[in-house]
Amino acid sequence: MFPPARLRLAKRVLYSSDDMVVALPGSMESYLESLGRSTRRNLRTYENRLRRSHPDVTTEVFEPGGRTTELFDLFMGWKRRRLAADGRTVYFDRFPDQEARFTELLRRRGEVHLTSIEGRAVSLVFAFPVGEASYIYQYAFDPDLAYFHLGLLSQYWVIADALARGMRRVNLLWGTSYYKERLGARPVRATRLSVFRSQAARLFSLGEAAEVGLLRLRRARGLYWQARHAVGIWVRAHSRWPSGRKP
Repeated sequence: MFPPARLRLAKRVLYSSDDMVVALPGSMESYLESLGRSTRRNLRTYENRLRRSHPDVTTEVFEPGGRTTELFDLFMGWKRRRLAADGRTVYFDRFPDQEARFTELLRRRGEVHLTSIEGRAVSLVFAFPVGEASYIYQYAFDPDLAYFHLGLLSQYWVIADALARGMRRVNLLWGTSYYKERLGARPVRATRLSVFRSQAARLFSLGEAAEVGLLRLRRARGLYWQARHAVGIWVRAHSRWPSGRKP
């Protein structure tokens, strides 16, 4: 990866994001050593707890095609149940036009890492292997089994599988950095560009320029409300008086 400024062509930056990427060492032992002590302990505890309660737990990797539609429907059912409990909605319900695009990409290029107990599916991860990297796009698990931390374990197992296949990195994409950092991920700036034959061609692409400006405005507005929400939480947390006393 390199900064866009090094590309000496007519270009326009569409957007940037900080993907959370796990750089894979040469062995599973080295990977585990790179994690924090508490993370190693927790992963071992969660996995042992699961296998003690369910010794027949298995994980199978499905190649592109096959059961894509069936497993996507299962994914959506689990996601809806879990997010509804927090008053949230699934991304694909908010943007239904993206569902057909994603399922077609999954059918053509995606893998499904499916974990089962006694033949019953309990968690899954949608991953896209590209060269020496694997990209974890989405995951879900049965909310009734949240006690076993299947979300964290499932992604940990995908990382272990990537190591066994000789891959060099696993990209956990953007957002929710805390648990991804626990798995050894670090932020890596990813930038999407449009490249043009000449500066004149770039200047004439007014429609794209307007879309980029609108996107940046929306993002700035979203960051404003996120910051305002965070400040509100901090103020409420620090304005409580002990034992119900008031000033």
